[in-house]
Amino acid sequence: MKIIITKKKMKNLVIKIDENGNVLVSAPLRATKKIIEEILEKKKHWIEEQRKKQLEKLEKERIVYENGRRIVIFDKEYIFKIEEDRKNYCETQENYIIIHTKKMEIKLLEQILEKYIKEKLVEYLKLKSEYYSEITGLEFVNLKVRKMKTIWGSCNYIKKNLNFNYNLYKKNKNFIDYVVLHEICHLKFPNHQREFWEFLEYYMPDWKKVKKIYE
Repeated sequence: MKIIITKKKMKNLVIKIDENGNVLVSAPLRATKKIIEEILEKKKHWIEEQRKKQLEKLEKERIVYENGRRIVIFDKEYIFKIEEDRKNYCETQENYIIIHTKKMEIKLLEQILEKYIKEKLVEYLKLKSEYYSEITGLEFVNLKVRKMKTIWGSCNYIKKNLNFNYNLYKKNKNFIDYVVLHEICHLKFPNHQREFWEFLEYYMPDWKKVKKIYE
């Protein structure tokens, strides 16, 4: 079990389990090592249960590159078809996701699928970012997608750059919309002060419900 402790300006200690089963601890600056260890010991049973659930989820989401296997993209389930071809590319047809490949190699299949998913995700993120940028009046310059371990997105409000987690493709689009608006709002409010949440809620009144259901 990997435990990652981060000290922050906050009142209470928060424990989360990331998608890989790591234990993420956000602790107040004043919290001592002894206090953190005591809280972790008290929460030991809860942590073990949450890690088990997360690791089971990870195994369920593990992609197996075989015909007939299934993958979920944007909350829609697709059936794999893998076909030898003269070109490497991926496409969807009804409930099938078809990988065309020159070689039946796992690494190549992963690259083809990831390229396709990233393109579709960037396409959707740009669409929603432009929408929220227009209605909030907050402009961004660049948008990037990359694999992140602990966060769904980030915003460099000085350079006006938005960054999003590649793994958002596994999520419902309502949640993706929330993440996009969240990062757009950071262009005006860099931190999570009261005004930030009030501003976000003005444009998405049900954000709490969306986050609770789909995160």
